[in-house]
Amino acid sequence: MTESLIYITLSIFDCLAYIFLILTLYMLPVWNYRYRILSFALFIAVFSYTMRIVLELPKFDLALQYIFLVVFLRFCMKIKTHIAAFIGGAGLTCYITLQMFFYYSFNLMGAVPQNAIEYNTGYSVYAIQVSSIAMAYIIATLLFITRKGFTFII
Repeated sequence: MTESLIYITLSIFDCLAYIFLILTLYMLPVWNYRYRILSFALFIAVFSYTMRIVLELPKFDLALQYIFLVVFLRFCMKIKTHIAAFIGGAGLTCYITLQMFFYYSFNLMGAVPQNAIEYNTGYSVYAIQVSSIAMAYIIATLLFITRKGFTFII
């Protein structure tokens, strides 16, 4: 039960991190959609838990999360579908790159095993996840404060 709660809690923060990163990277409003974003993060956390832990289908999790992200951006934030697909893909790629950076860094230092990327839970996975979440929040905050980002999205 505790492991499930940790998984869902970290997944909520994980989803919020990549949503904030995407929205600030493209200078889109966050505060105006705060309740929708929180609802989406909760949905994604429960969905991810169901896919990875309950159904044991982790290979489909990220692909379906991307589709849900595009649908969220399209219908909840009223962004055109092709632009939603573009910024969703770019943002998730940026976030996954952060996770891979921390995975390889921790692996190089011997802090996580080489096969940590295959696990859904555990201290090594949590270390990578928490580091990625923190870095995404830092980057999103810096982008917001400095008013930097891409502005071609209306």
